[in-house]
Amino acid sequence: GGHVRAFRPGTRQLTCLRTVAKRGGLGLLAGAVLPLSLAVAQQGGAPVRPAPGERADTVAGKTDTSARLDSLKRAAAVRDSLEKFKAGDTVRTNFAQAEAPRSLDIGAPYTWNREQLMTSGAMTLADLIERIPGASGFRTSWLLDHEAATYLGDFGRVRVYVDGVPFAPPDRDGHGVLDLTAIQLWAFEQATIERGAAELRIYLRSWRYDRTIPASRVDVFTGDQDANTFRGFFAQRFGSGFGVQAAGENLSVSNTRAGGDGARRAGLVRLGWASGRWSLDVTHRFADNNRNSQVRRIPFGPVAANDAAASLGYARVAWGDPEQGPWVQAIAATSAFAQQSATIAGTTTDTTRVFDRRNAIYTLVGGTQWAGWRVSAGLRWTSIQNVGSTTPLVRASYDRGWASLQAYAERSAEDASTHGDVSVRLLPRSWLAVAGSYGGLAVNSSDSLRRRIKGYAWRGEIGVRVAGELWLSGGVLSRDSAWVMPPTRYDTTFTAILAPAARGTFASLRGRLYSDIFADVVATQWEQAGTLRPHYQTRAEVYLQTRWLSRFPSGSFGLLTSLAHEYREPVAFQTGSGVLRSSGGRAVHARLEIRILSGTLSWQLRNLAGDIQDQIPGALLPRSVSVYGIRWDFRN
Repeated sequence: GGHVRAFRPGTRQLTCLRTVAKRGGLGLLAGAVLPLSLAVAQQGGAPVRPAPGERADTVAGKTDTSARLDSLKRAAAVRDSLEKFKAGDTVRTNFAQAEAPRSLDIGAPYTWNREQLMTSGAMTLADLIERIPGASGFRTSWLLDHEAATYLGDFGRVRVYVDGVPFAPPDRDGHGVLDLTAIQLWAFEQATIERGAAELRIYLRSWRYDRTIPASRVDVFTGDQDANTFRGFFAQRFGSGFGVQAAGENLSVSNTRAGGDGARRAGLVRLGWASGRWSLDVTHRFADNNRNSQVRRIPFGPVAANDAAASLGYARVAWGDPEQGPWVQAIAATSAFAQQSATIAGTTTDTTRVFDRRNAIYTLVGGTQWAGWRVSAGLRWTSIQNVGSTTPLVRASYDRGWASLQAYAERSAEDASTHGDVSVRLLPRSWLAVAGSYGGLAVNSSDSLRRRIKGYAWRGEIGVRVAGELWLSGGVLSRDSAWVMPPTRYDTTFTAILAPAARGTFASLRGRLYSDIFADVVATQWEQAGTLRPHYQTRAEVYLQTRWLSRFPSGSFGLLTSLAHEYREPVAFQTGSGVLRSSGGRAVHARLEIRILSGTLSWQLRNLAGDIQDQIPGALLPRSVSVYGIRWDFRN
């Protein structure tokens, strides 16, 4: 009569179920009943039987209404959960950041954010420096070796600042030549290279986090020579403004044939509080390298083993932001360097002690900006082996679209030198740019290897916009005679010399070639070969970088593939008995990265053609090595 009758199994149906249970087993019966039970539960429970005298269709209507109400309650619960999650992931005032210079480069600036540092293919800071005209990196092996870099053929013209503090571990035996492997790129959120007339200044800003939802990241890489890298990151901010960050790396390499292998442990810890315009944080970073000796070709002696640790810790109180209005920062820092005594000349009879040297650095600096001007000034007091000195520093810049000007001056107490330069960039047309820099470097030191020197340098450059973001530029580099320091960590027979004046030309092509295809090409040629610089050097990279938004509009996919070619001519190193030369050579590198949601698969192949080359005489670089792995971000 149009009514719905409730299903009641009869004798035939019960007999059928018993037969299925006997022949197919209880597992089959359970497999049939369980999905049915889940389906019933999802629909709001079992059907309600009609009461005596009640119509079945009325009962069915009540059941549908109850299920609909349950569904609405579940949807509301999901919305409430999402709202709680969003409310919990609030943004807090970020920790203070150090001042970074304005870019006066033609075209894209030489600056990288945290993501760009990871996708740049640079494994060390030296890899980034080599992309600057007039700069050259030097290494002996792979990943763990002592790396250094020159600018204008001088190791002393590369300086690094970490969160506004000079990175200059008190390594007396290094004679001022920085070991760039002590600086881990993964620990920073921004790297900026300022091209002064007489030097390169690298400004690094430590990684920060401003969300209350915990964030973490895991990096796992492996490759040739049993190279294994493990990194971990964690950060969280709290409602009061308090925050904690921690990151660490463990790297190991094995090369029983040539040496130069070993292990490295590095880390970063930060505790702080920030609210409004105020910020207080305590940060400590360290890198402990244990590197074995490396054989060199006959007749060269081996590269000595090195078991050293460098650290930098500071406490900072800050008000304001260098990128926004007036600001001031007070920083108390300690820079330390520890080394096993067995690796220090004259201490081989005592191999148990550890030589630990520390510098105390106190900085007070502040600045403001208005109407295109940005001005900052400060004092830095440094105590080296209980001998104190004061370093004044000042920077002023002006930027009004077509005209940009920047001046910088500092007297560095670390090496008793005075640095200063003035740089300018003009954009008379949207497709034309002219830039230049002039400055000097003066050293007055009691160190007999440095002596008293004065010299000036200048750079002139002109660029043309080829298309869109692609700029073609070229210019001249020039410096006066200079007393240059040798990298004695590679070979103790290297000696310092008074290098004559030098002049060179350079050209670069940087920017977007077409759509998602980019180019980064730089070439430098000096008028004549000289000590610690190649006569001719090039680096050319073409890469595809896309997020394929037409197919993945959410941005959950990314692809980067790159091919790079590097070439340099032999480099001369002065010794007490003559001149040694590296062989130079060329190398082709390939790189591939695929990002899916929050995970990035990465693969990199160095020197894929297996060319034989060295950058330090006799220390052969690996023929062909690769490394691959994953970076994976999490939001808890």
